[in-house]
Amino acid sequence: QADGAIVAADCQDAGRGRLGRSWFAPAGTCVLFSRCCVQSGRTTIPPTDGLVLAASVAIASAVEQVADGLSVAIKWPNDILVGGRKLGGILVECFNPRRPLSPDAHSGRAVELPAAVVGIGINVDLGPEQTPAQLRSRVTSLSMCGQRVDRLAVLSESIRQLDAALAMRPDELLEQWRRRSPIMSQRVRLQSSGRYIEGQVIDLDPNDGLIVRTDVGSVVHLPSATTTYV
Repeated sequence: QADGAIVAADCQDAGRGRLGRSWFAPAGTCVLFSRCCVQSGRTTIPPTDGLVLAASVAIASAVEQVADGLSVAIKWPNDILVGGRKLGGILVECFNPRRPLSPDAHSGRAVELPAAVVGIGINVDLGPEQTPAQLRSRVTSLSMCGQRVDRLAVLSESIRQLDAALAMRPDELLEQWRRRSPIMSQRVRLQSSGRYIEGQVIDLDPNDGLIVRTDVGSVVHLPSATTTYV
């Protein structure tokens, strides 16, 4: 059973971020891991936005646990911020396996089960000299924040917090996200599925993404997979 399996890496030179963006991490500088989520008769997988919500809350909580006095914010949908700079990121990919994974409990027939991979990167010992010049004003790491933390401690706490977040009720996760979100009730300009949207953030829906009241008065739900800030 692949559910709960963890794959960790020491470095990344061809990593992918959301919307096809690149992600790099020199050896020995970051926590990089993916967690598998596979639906079974006993467990269900939240939708993509629900997984992003759980992972972002988990990583923010983990960093606050291992670092001394850091206040961590979540920039929807998938950025972990300290002091307004990006400390970490999350990428969730959901799919249906082509090959049946297990028999249906009632019919005995093999069925396809939904699955997802939650990928997480956290800058731990990344230095300014290892960061591309064009990103230095927007990126940070625990060491840049004056925190000396072992990467294994960050990895262990991140996995623990992620498992706990995946077991939480959606309302519990939402409350934690609201506390850490710098955009609640703020006016934003977004691009989603080729169109531009301006308005005020009302809330977040674990199933359908960010809820925005547009400048023309309509309320829209914007999924994380196709939405970005402008």
